[in-house]
Amino acid sequence: STPIKSSAASDVYKRQIRKKSNPVDMGVCTHVSAFNSIPEIASWVVFHLSQGMDRIIIMICTPYPELNELFDEEIRNGKVVLQHFEWPFRKGACSQRQYQVASMTTCFHRYRHSVKTLFFVDVDEYIHSVASPFNYKTIVSSLIESGYDLAKVRK
Repeated sequence: STPIKSSAASDVYKRQIRKKSNPVDMGVCTHVSAFNSIPEIASWVVFHLSQGMDRIIIMICTPYPELNELFDEEIRNGKVVLQHFEWPFRKGACSQRQYQVASMTTCFHRYRHSVKTLFFVDVDEYIHSVASPFNYKTIVSSLIESGYDLAKVRK
């Protein structure tokens, strides 16, 4: 099997995680490919940053060098992680859906100890609460209070 290649951004992230022993409160992971445009990805990242997300992890299957430039500061401070993801199968051997599931599974296993609550959201989807706009932490607290146990999902 072919190992997953490391990007410069993920190397920065790995160094930051080694320095920090405490995970961030909330993160969101997404999968991007040739089906997504730079404006679509950028607006999704900006939206989630405005929602108070502590870390945004983007599993990248198609090179987007513009994202490194666009989110340079956020990458350096650990808010945005661009993780190159290449599933070790020849192109055309699997569907887009299978590739996305593989990248999300990899995201979960790779980052589950560095983020206390990890959302998985497509780049064309947004989470919004009328009751708690711009506050994911309130949404998560509300889910826990209503009996939804995140720990069951996480383990």
